[in-house]
Amino acid sequence: MKTSKIISVLVIVLQVGGFVLFAACGQTIFSILTTSFQQGGQVPFSLDPKTNIATLMFTLEPQNCGYLESKVTLGVRVTSDTMTLTEGNSTTITLPPGASKKTTLVLKIPYERLQLYSEGRGSLELTANVQTLYGLASMDYRMQIKGGGGP
Repeated sequence: MKTSKIISVLVIVLQVGGFVLFAACGQTIFSILTTSFQQGGQVPFSLDPKTNIATLMFTLEPQNCGYLESKVTLGVRVTSDTMTLTEGNSTTITLPPGASKKTTLVLKIPYERLQLYSEGRGSLELTANVQTLYGLASMDYRMQIKGGGGP
């Protein structure tokens, strides 16, 4: 067998392997991102009248319908329009193939800052970072929701 035939077969095998890994990574990342932020509606919050601190609770349940283990970082933060006031929280979880994990992000912010958001002078930001294939493939997702709906 000629050296050129061996090299061409090796190149084809590498291309097919690369395509399979690309498809597996894409399917894993897409399945997690599409299931991470399905809460919808209003975010439940409670107010401590003594400290005037509002507690917002975001319950998320990302699912890994893919074929590869993934590391998922989920975050939430409230910012003012001037970006001078920022409150946030994030967590990182590991999802094996076929698994889902319910996680709750708790955000404690002064009620005055929550009022800025409800008056339309701030925004809520939800973020997700999904890494798979030992960090070789990753995708960041950021959703920003302008305030104005009232607490």
